Amino acid sequence: MRDHLLSLIKADFPALDIRTSRLATNGWDNDVVIVNEEYVFRFATEPHTPLDVEMAVLNRLRDKTTLAIPHVEFIGRSATYMGYRMIRGSQLTTPIYRALSASQRTMLARDLARFLVEVHRALSVQDAVSLGVRHENARSYLEEAMTVVHRIDDQNARSFVETTLRECEEIVAASGLESFLYNDLHGDNVGFDVERGCLNGVYDFGDIAIGDIHREFGPLYRLDKELLEATVACYEQMTGVSLSLRRIVMIQRLDRLADLAMLFGDTGNPEVQKVFEEINEWRNELDIYAQT
Repeated sequence: MRDHLLSLIKADFPALDIRTSRLATNGWDNDVVIVNEEYVFRFATEPHTPLDVEMAVLNRLRDKTTLAIPHVEFIGRSATYMGYRMIRGSQLTTPIYRALSASQRTMLARDLARFLVEVHRALSVQDAVSLGVRHENARSYLEEAMTVVHRIDDQNARSFVETTLRECEEIVAASGLESFLYNDLHGDNVGFDVERGCLNGVYDFGDIAIGDIHREFGPLYRLDKELLEATVACYEQMTGVSLSLRRIVMIQRLDRLADLAMLFGDTGNPEVQKVFEEINEWRNELDIYAQT
């Protein structure tokens, strides 16, 4: 795989002096090659992956965000891919977050909120439509998730999932504030400076969409609830927009159940077990943020 992708890069950009290369952990929609520990080359794994739309959005967002985002320098000629200078830093994990000082946690929440505010203000829904950004189809997630219920053997887990999906159906029916969305704000997509305890930047704009603004914050629920709460509070303060933590949580749970339905037959995929572990955690916090 690496050799094939590397041959494409060499053919398309012969002036690029490639000294080292490695295949990074594959994403859901892209294969990634790191060149010289300096450049990231992302190759679309599916024909429908809209890299052209992502590149158009990144160009529109250039110099609009305080945190670093990818600046596309290479556009593939012989295949669908792009390359940009690597954003330095580690992934942000729950243990890393919990090891931060109180002031570092406050700064992190503020930086995440400011990033979302800047992205949302830089691209209106109309602008996003003009660039070809897709509308998120929340009902499709619901329909996908419903297919997994009868496949869950544990009766208690199945009953909980059924109850969860009934509430999700009500949420989907009551549309939320529509916005352009970065749509993938989890710890794998940021460069975090562990030594300094701060963010360097955000990358992987492959899931950009138009949809319910609450969807934007859901991945933070999986990372740490305190970080979710603090980021939402900062966002509300910066924008004057009122958000529902319960809606955020339920949209994220729906997304994860849709993931489970899609991957259920792939028994070797660790993501399947992760979702079942999350379901058990959700059962222990059934009514979290129920009044918000």
